[in-house]
Amino acid sequence: MIRIVIIIVWTIIVSAVNAQTGFVKTYSFGKFTGAHQVIQTNDSGFMVCGATTDTNTLFYKIFLLKLDKKGASIWSKQYGPFNYPGIAGLCQLNNGEVIIAFDTHVSGIDNYLNFLKTDANGDSLLYIPADSTFSAGKLRMAKSENIYIAGAKGWYDWYDYGNFHSIALIRKYNKNLQLLWEKRIQTDQFGPPGFATNVLLDGQERITVSGNFNVLPLGPLINEFDSSGALTWYLTIQDIDLLGCIGSSACIGRANGGIIFSVTSPFTTQKLLTSLDSLHSLLWQKKIPIHPVFLQQWDNKKITVVSNDFRFMDLTENGDSIDMNDDYSNSTSAISEVAKCFDETLIAVGTNCINCTDHSEAYVVKFQSNVVGIEELHLNSEEAAIHVFSNPCYKKVTLIFSSPIQSLRIFSTDGKLFGQFDNIGESKYQLDVSGLKNDMYFIEAYSNHKVQRGKILVAH
Repeated sequence: MIRIVIIIVWTIIVSAVNAQTGFVKTYSFGKFTGAHQVIQTNDSGFMVCGATTDTNTLFYKIFLLKLDKKGASIWSKQYGPFNYPGIAGLCQLNNGEVIIAFDTHVSGIDNYLNFLKTDANGDSLLYIPADSTFSAGKLRMAKSENIYIAGAKGWYDWYDYGNFHSIALIRKYNKNLQLLWEKRIQTDQFGPPGFATNVLLDGQERITVSGNFNVLPLGPLINEFDSSGALTWYLTIQDIDLLGCIGSSACIGRANGGIIFSVTSPFTTQKLLTSLDSLHSLLWQKKIPIHPVFLQQWDNKKITVVSNDFRFMDLTENGDSIDMNDDYSNSTSAISEVAKCFDETLIAVGTNCINCTDHSEAYVVKFQSNVVGIEELHLNSEEAAIHVFSNPCYKKVTLIFSSPIQSLRIFSTDGKLFGQFDNIGESKYQLDVSGLKNDMYFIEAYSNHKVQRGKILVAH
């Protein structure tokens, strides 16, 4: 007899035998609150940064929220107000100090970079006011504590009918926020390239920067630099034409030894995912149904894609779809940032608009697994019990048996038949648990020569 214990977690359920913790939380510090950035802190908790206000104006306070690993609030601090602050990123130094990089609105569409440094408890240590020569897109910190910020320098061209232009840039700072170098993002496109919106780092501090052009033809703006700031490669206009990557660049990630990036066509809204190898040769291209804001390849080669509306998609290393989950997707929520956690899971933050003209909240979702929709439960005769701790958004569990089964039956504790599934003919079955209540269920799997029995414990 095989005893099966399956725990399906939909909210905050923590077990002593599992170090991973999932939660879904909202936080509000004013009438309008939105989370912009998130990191995992040195103590395995989290820090969320965003903006909040009680009035529908451009002046917001920046908030810094410290959470434990279960999502419980430890403390929160506020700074400002500032003129429409946009958080480019935050990072925590080895000594516990926190650095926040953010833009403030000046006039027209001008936004300038500011820095705020706090101690480990959120108390302000240093403020560096607006730098009119740079507008920040994204901050990343390397293990060396060097800080890289992608962004741009912009200006109005009154000889071009007052149009706004910008030069995409990448900057490197040390942990004391001293500027070490600034490099222009290179392209063979005529006219100034637009804005750098993302930056990736690897263990050798190889820097990959992505963004978008100011002028047609629209396409991804991608450069690679070494840690000294020397340009090692860039995506040319010919590359864009050959790849067919005409559109605005949404996000970029590392996969298959190279890079993976998405573009969205301005004409058809088609989303195209492109994977290049370490030599920047094309591996594959796939159309996907969601607008990515985050791309992550895991150690098992699986690729997770996260959309701006809280949809999650799993792909094989070849870009083929495995599963998609939209349990957290709705018309009121939008993702601002997704971060990889120490336990190989994801945490996402954004804004949940109850009524966007009246009230909004910071929205935080921490997952228990990097599997988007289906958890596999492998069974064999040596296993007395198996515990599966699922993602809060799981609806299905795949039962995998040592040999093919013909049918499967589920009984409640009072012996009532809850479900019967026939003509399976395989050694696995995908069980939908979304309709099961909190209770113990008995399972019987039938084959030609034997019956396997076990139990299912469902805990929502």
